Amino acid sequence: MSKLTVIKGDAGPQHRIIENEFYKIETLPKSGQIWHVWNKLGSNTDWYHKEWASNYEKRGDPCHWAPNCWVGYPGRVGNGFEFVGGGELDVIDWHYAFGWDNPETTFEEKDNSFTLTRRGVIPPHPEHTNQAIYRERKPLIWGEVTYEFFGDKPYFRQSSRLRTLAPVPVFFIRNCQFVFLVRSFTHLLIAPDDPSIRANDEPDIAILSIMANHDMKPFDQQHSLSNVLPSKLGYTGFLNHDTRDGFALFQLKEENTNLRTGKPMYANHCTLYSDLKDWAAYFCRAFSYTNQRYNPENMACLPEGEEYCEENVAYLFRHETFESSRKLLGEKEKEVKAFFNGRPTFMRRRGR
Repeated sequence: MSKLTVIKGDAGPQHRIIENEFYKIETLPKSGQIWHVWNKLGSNTDWYHKEWASNYEKRGDPCHWAPNCWVGYPGRVGNGFEFVGGGELDVIDWHYAFGWDNPETTFEEKDNSFTLTRRGVIPPHPEHTNQAIYRERKPLIWGEVTYEFFGDKPYFRQSSRLRTLAPVPVFFIRNCQFVFLVRSFTHLLIAPDDPSIRANDEPDIAILSIMANHDMKPFDQQHSLSNVLPSKLGYTGFLNHDTRDGFALFQLKEENTNLRTGKPMYANHCTLYSDLKDWAAYFCRAFSYTNQRYNPENMACLPEGEEYCEENVAYLFRHETFESSRKLLGEKEKEVKAFFNGRPTFMRRRGR
């Protein structure tokens, strides 16, 4: 059996380096969020992400951003505060799990596996929020994030939940989000979510070239594929034609509810590929949204007790050809779901 090694880093209380024969993963020193990823089956280079200039000298932003919530402040709209594209994002507060400062954490090592769980109130991220603006100093968003790594598997499991602790106006909630610099990958994979597909079927997988050059954007909007893709997908992934790096994200489960009424405000949908305004295709994303509103006057007001949960598996692989990758991912999706079928999920383990 392949061995899983977990080393405590010296950069902060949540700093860990998790490694097996398939990948190496490093967590952020203060928050424990997945920071850097190396695919040892492929290029074995850091799939880092650098968006915010303030983090350039800190080895970049985390590859795993979620869960997070943009809390809106209607009173700031029209009062001189800026919104997306106009400068500082002063209309909102960014409640990002990767901004946690040493949250409550539990570690569990057994059976050649390592589980890392963090939980607590998610405050506005200090680097992505204007701290000079007045806001209510009370808990609004509670979160929990769990990673499970295995010594003999080329994938890891991620589960997360967000809960509103008070009525909250929000722009959007992101449940699962992995972000990589666009030059890490050359192609995007999209698999359909079709309940009529049988176990031995080989459904078509769309493979799209990622436009990484300026002035090649087809649409002048933030997420060029969000309005043309179905709301649910079987899985998403990325390939690099040159390095043979491959990444795919399989959703095991989602469970949105309201702890008081039982019925949630929103279901989830997918957004796969970002080309931010004036940046061309700056990075590629694989994640799902619960709610997505970019118009400040159109914020969604969530009641207290909304809870949005997901479990996903991130799979790292070496890709040889597009055709072989189609077949490999179809088989891997079945293997992953079979491996986790019958295992206690994190949601059930927490009494759900």
